[in-house]
This record gives sequence, C-alpha cells and structure tokens, in this order.
Amino acid sequence: PRLGGLKAVYVGFFLRNAGATGIWALLPIYLASLGASRLWIGLLYAVNLASQAALMGYVGYLTDRLGRKPTLLLGLFGSSAVFALYGLAPSYLWVAPIHVLLGLSWCSLINASTAYIGDRAPLEAQGYMMSLLFTVTGLAWIAGSSLAAATVDLLGLRNYMFLAASLSSLGGLYVARFMEEAGRRANATSAGHVGV
Repeated sequence: PRLGGLKAVYVGFFLRNAGATGIWALLPIYLASLGASRLWIGLLYAVNLASQAALMGYVGYLTDRLGRKPTLLLGLFGSSAVFALYGLAPSYLWVAPIHVLLGLSWCSLINASTAYIGDRAPLEAQGYMMSLLFTVTGLAWIAGSSLAAATVDLLGLRNYMFLAASLSSLGGLYVARFMEEAGRRANATSAGHVGV
C-alpha cells in the first residue's frame, strides 16, 4: 500500500524517538550526575509512567475534539520542550514536573498517530500501516542508541539533550508542513458523529 499522507506521521515519530531513545539510554547516568539516588531515579521514572496512565484517556478524548494534527504537534513540540528542559535542569528534583509534561507529550503522540493511521489507512491495510509505525519506532531506537553512543562523549550529557530536542522539533516542523488533517474524521463529524 502507498503511504500517502501517513508519511508525515512516520517521519515525525522517527525523529522524535531517535532523539528520545538516546536520552532513555543516558537518563539514569544524567540523573545521578544531578544528585539523584537510585531510589529517586526509580521514582522519577514512575512519575512519567503515572502521568501517562492518568492522562492517556483524556488526551484520547482531546484528540477526537481538537483533531489529530494539533494533538500530534503537541506531542512533538512538547517532547522537544521536555528534552531541552532536561538540559537546563539544575537539580534532579526539577525532573519530576518535567516528567508530567513528558507523560502528556507521549499520550499526545501515541493517541494522535494511531488515530490518524486509523483514519487514513485503507480498511484492507490498517494492520499493515499500523505495524509500520512500530517498525519505524524500532528503527528509531537503533538510530537513537547509535547516535547517543557516537556523540555523547563529544557533546556531553547536557548538550545531547539539546540535540534530541532539535530532532523532535524537526519532526514537528515536518508534520506541520506535510500532514493533512484526517478527512474521514471530518466527514464523520459533519454527519453528526463524534470522532471516528
């Protein structure tokens, strides 16, 4: 099947996750450098996951109300803000509120991208098109881990965070330029239905 308008979602997702994966590999080391104990490192990871669990359903609701593209852009530029704030954080305690924003950003990304694929993919190829999103995610993990390994000694931990923020912003700019709002959602809404 042809990618059509879905390409923007895949490209944005790849760029964001390529930067993010390097951060996840380095984050325990970075948090320790900011003074976090092992207990605090675990708690800070839990803040992100708890935020995702608390916000996922509500962000899905907003995705139906606001549209796929605005929600995806929130996820991409929100992720960029998170990564930049990592680089600016003077203490590990700052990471707790940053991780609430991270949870919101991830909820926006996953809700908007999967809903958009459901909107735009042909019925006979929805499983395939959805699988491509997770294939892209796997490729981003490979690229991001390799990028972090190749650059962190040169850049340092803080500066790598800004590199990751730049990648997510590039993804956001690409989506802003090339992603079209889901036509089937607009048709369903005009017919008196909510969402898709």
